[in-house]
Amino acid sequence: MRRSAVYWLVQIAGWGGVAAADFFFRLLVAEASLGSLVASLAVCSTGLAASHGVRRWIHSHDWLSLSLWSLVPRIALASFGVGSCLALVGVLVADSFRGFDTRATPHAYLWLTLVGTGIGLAWIALYLAFQGRERSQLETRRRLELDLAARLGELAALQGQLDPHFLYNCLNSIRALITEDADRARTAVTLLASHLRGASEFASRAIVSFEEELRCVHHYLDLESIRYEDRLHTDFDIAGEVTGFSVPARSLQQLVENGIKHGIARHREGGALRIRAWVADSERWSLEVRSPGPWKRDDEHGGLGVPNLRQRLHILYGDAARLLFTQDGGEVVAELSLPISGPNIRTGSEQWAGADGETPGAHPAETEMSTSVAA
Repeated sequence: MRRSAVYWLVQIAGWGGVAAADFFFRLLVAEASLGSLVASLAVCSTGLAASHGVRRWIHSHDWLSLSLWSLVPRIALASFGVGSCLALVGVLVADSFRGFDTRATPHAYLWLTLVGTGIGLAWIALYLAFQGRERSQLETRRRLELDLAARLGELAALQGQLDPHFLYNCLNSIRALITEDADRARTAVTLLASHLRGASEFASRAIVSFEEELRCVHHYLDLESIRYEDRLHTDFDIAGEVTGFSVPARSLQQLVENGIKHGIARHREGGALRIRAWVADSERWSLEVRSPGPWKRDDEHGGLGVPNLRQRLHILYGDAARLLFTQDGGEVVAELSLPISGPNIRTGSEQWAGADGETPGAHPAETEMSTSVAA
């Protein structure tokens, strides 16, 4: 229903109630008459007209922007104006029908004016409270929309960093192959083209399904297996129910790249890259990448991939996402824990809101480093 229709329905219902109360009062002090009924209806009509006039005055002079000291006298004057109109019309109409004669009792007119002023004051207070709440909600929504636009701009900039970063790594691998094995280099170029064609399907999306992310990771590992040959071994352990969950685009790929760069590439004999994903509990799911080698803090902060991922997690999930690096025996474990419900921020045409209505992303994603001994 349109706001104007709601306004008039509330107006008619409210002033209709005032008219009913006025008519009941007239019945208590005088016999029922046509004059009493007409006077009460006149009070209702006057209340509608007077309060609507006050409403126009409120908006034309922007009362909600005034200070309290400027607002109080205006409310008092408007309330008295409404009360005076109600009393005057009620008395004049009743006198014309001689159903409620107040010509000889000025105190009755004063009493009706006070009652009308109270009714006017209540109407203005309720209307200002409603308008103030509505304006506050509108300003909050505008702030959220501005914050969302800024966050989406930052997210787009971060995603824009990934394409040249990924291409740089792949081209470096192909460059190394050209002098070693031209046939494998040609195969790598073909795989790279296939990978980029698939990646372009969701290049503009901040969030993708884990199934899509896995597909890109497989393409990437196909490329790297050409370079590393028998030095790179992969093992996947993916729970079936997680494939439909949402993840930041290229999040798993960045962890895999990190594991190859700082794990496989540093060992002459290579090693195994183990990728696992599972449902942790009813609210969270996790994915991890295990790679050989000791964990070094510079491995996490020295490149572009992991810091980029942390910033995107910050924007999308706030403190609901956790990215941890741990040392487990001779392996480095990168574990990403995400809420099953998805990110706090929605991209594209979807709306966004934090769980408690606040702006999401108020705190950075958790970063931890712990050392454990393998059983």
